[in-house]
Amino acid sequence: MRILYLVGGSKILFGEATRRDAAFVTGMRSAGQQVDAVSLSTPVYVDGLRDKHLFHTPGANNTLVTRVRHLSTVITNMRRKPQLETATLTRLNLHRYSEETLELLADSEENTRNKFPGFFDYIKDRKGSYDTVIIASVFLSGFINPIRKILDCQVVCLAQGYSMILESLDEPYRSETRKLLRKRARHLDQVVATSRFLAMRAQEFLSLPAARIRVALPGLDLDDKFVPPAVRQRQPFTAGFLSPIREDTGLDLVVEALEPMARADPSRCYLAIAGPVEDEAYWKMVVKRLDKSPLKGHYQARGQLGRFDRLEFLSSLSVLILPNREPQINGLAIIEAMLLGVPVVAPSLGILPEIFQHIDGGLMISSDSPVWMYSQALELFANMPETADNLGKNAREGAERLFSPTAAGERLLKCLGSSPSSSTRI
Repeated sequence: MRILYLVGGSKILFGEATRRDAAFVTGMRSAGQQVDAVSLSTPVYVDGLRDKHLFHTPGANNTLVTRVRHLSTVITNMRRKPQLETATLTRLNLHRYSEETLELLADSEENTRNKFPGFFDYIKDRKGSYDTVIIASVFLSGFINPIRKILDCQVVCLAQGYSMILESLDEPYRSETRKLLRKRARHLDQVVATSRFLAMRAQEFLSLPAARIRVALPGLDLDDKFVPPAVRQRQPFTAGFLSPIREDTGLDLVVEALEPMARADPSRCYLAIAGPVEDEAYWKMVVKRLDKSPLKGHYQARGQLGRFDRLEFLSSLSVLILPNREPQINGLAIIEAMLLGVPVVAPSLGILPEIFQHIDGGLMISSDSPVWMYSQALELFANMPETADNLGKNAREGAERLFSPTAAGERLLKCLGSSPSSSTRI
């Protein structure tokens, strides 16, 4: 199969999504398919990517970069600063960038071609060269018809969670954007979601029948320069939290769950925290509780980590615990931890049931369970290190099988209608 894989660029498709795209492209190529990976706006860079030239950029354009980057920044700032004055100012900015984003999505075919002349010159020279075009984001849905008219092939869009950003828009932009995307989605040959959870969200958001949406779990390739430790951390028992710090990600629940163990013997356990602070008031509340609890002096917060430091952080843990109050969309930290042989404790929300369905790599807690259930899970891992080691081994073996780029690429090819023989199927 001859495939054109289209992404917006590293400033549009944020790091997590770009790593998934890189894994899909690498996996399909390893399966013997011809895949041209193109970035519309800026060169794609992913920390730890083996092939630094995986994506090429036939024509740069800063308009798309600026608009979506501003939108992302504004939404993040709304989470970080809930104070009235800041929120009011931010919502005015969100109004402005909502308008620009809607304008971008609503561009006519002629405007779309005019804004990206380098890309359209590139595909004009390749008419008849592709069987399928994969568009990596709903932000790029304006390219569906112009691409099909030039290349005359099937066009597929990935559903990777971007509807969550669009749902953050103010009215009337949310409704208008949804209406526009539903109209555009009717021109797609197929939508491929990166989880069953996202497939259900895409079905509702894009108003498509279930038969039009298929599922291909993503892949992930660890940095080839990183060598994980041979054995899992045991002493002190180190519970780790790796996520943006705000109320819905549940750091306060981690503190509450670990306190009984610390109360019995403070030297026995340690809390390692990493992730950007997106809600200062919430973070101050958590720190205040930590400094009044038995965990005082037995925790460390490292902030946002780069790719290599992130892997080093995860490999230093006895267990990763992420008691999110809201569904996890893609579970990047959980997949990374499993690839490093670290067992996981997390609630049965979002993509998590799909991961645990195939990998016995930790404990999945019912989403409506009280905090003491997390405490019991941590006690189990601390008191039964051999069991935790076995779960870590299962996690690594299962994640290497399920989330390898090769497995991800073959799953995506199967959705497209062409898949080489393989024992790995979802």
